Amino acid sequence: MNKWFVHVRQIELDVWLYVLLVSGYTLAVVTHLDNMVTSITLALLAASCILLYGVGNHGTVRLVMVYFAVAAVALVPSIAGIALRQAIAPYQFAHDGMIQTEEAARSFLAGKNPYVENYFGTPLEHWWIPGPNELPNPALYHFVYLPFTFIFAAPFLVLAQSALGWFDLRLVFLPLFLVTLFLLPRFTSSPTKQRVLVLLFALNPFFVPFLAEGRNDAFVLFWLVLSVALLQAQHPVASAAAMACACATKQMAWFMLPFYALYVGKVYVRGGTSDKRAILRALMPFVVFALLWAVFVLPFFLWDSRQFIEDVFRYPTGYSEHPYPIKSLGFGGLALALGWIPNASALFPFERLQLLFGIPTLVALLWFLNHRPSISRLWLCCGMLTLVISFFSRVFNDNYLGYLGNLIVLGILSDDITV
Repeated sequence: MNKWFVHVRQIELDVWLYVLLVSGYTLAVVTHLDNMVTSITLALLAASCILLYGVGNHGTVRLVMVYFAVAAVALVPSIAGIALRQAIAPYQFAHDGMIQTEEAARSFLAGKNPYVENYFGTPLEHWWIPGPNELPNPALYHFVYLPFTFIFAAPFLVLAQSALGWFDLRLVFLPLFLVTLFLLPRFTSSPTKQRVLVLLFALNPFFVPFLAEGRNDAFVLFWLVLSVALLQAQHPVASAAAMACACATKQMAWFMLPFYALYVGKVYVRGGTSDKRAILRALMPFVVFALLWAVFVLPFFLWDSRQFIEDVFRYPTGYSEHPYPIKSLGFGGLALALGWIPNASALFPFERLQLLFGIPTLVALLWFLNHRPSISRLWLCCGMLTLVISFFSRVFNDNYLGYLGNLIVLGILSDDITV
């Protein structure tokens, strides 16, 4: 018996994780299938993968098996969603944010301002039909995402429409998600941790379902991961360009900025030099970030500043004519349940709570990162600040858990090497 316990304790963490995730997802699928033959086939395939992973002690074999599991669990549902959507209706098997981004790209290509246009008369109108006493989907009036979301999608939309006759934004998201997975092992030198990182990131149960329906978390994470990977590889200017893309995509990426700026400053803007060229070279990442972000965002702000502010800031905070309803797994949901807020459309000063709790958190995390600058702490600080701000925001959707979980996983498993 003692020998058996010793053997169990010697099994690496990634093996246990592989068994847990592959068997768990397989069980979830099999229990929803009526076809006995298909269920048995899937169960045997999963058991074969687990056995091969457990007995195969070669790191390359295990990494291949990790990516195989990701393909089966994360990619197959997404591909099925694309196929079913094309076969049935453009407003089914897709998230409303994805449908709206596609329509925003079409407006942009037609020379229209996506922040001025409404989305009635598009597939988004049929995505959800309100009941007799319900208001229409407020997304029909507002486009909440930042411009790079549809700017990047636009050329792929043109290409797909020409080649296929249809477009699905997941055709963009999924390849970028795969690139993200191949970038992840760069953050740690441990083969076991590399596999654990890919498994936890890609098969995060709060991430996989939302990847399948086309939410844009994978898109934002791609640019963040690419930026930090380039920073780690000593390419600060290219890293700043990727960070600008992330921050021109979704407001949530902004919470990386104070820590990113501190890290870049500590690593590349060292004091004690009077060489002007060296100083300019050190400041170049900040210049590139500011210029590129302005190129993506400023034209739409200048095009119609009132409507841009209405969609991007006032709508998600509840101050617009058609506000985003309070939808929160955090404080907002609790306050609504306890009756502190009369209804989901009511105003509430969430921004005051965000400042009250967010500023001390930011200061503490900046001290934490400054004390020991590392890629690991960079991810952890971003994840913790995003968690605090999101908890006290008007909107803390279920998919945020997957996004936050992946940031924290990156922070825990990345090598904590001091600059």
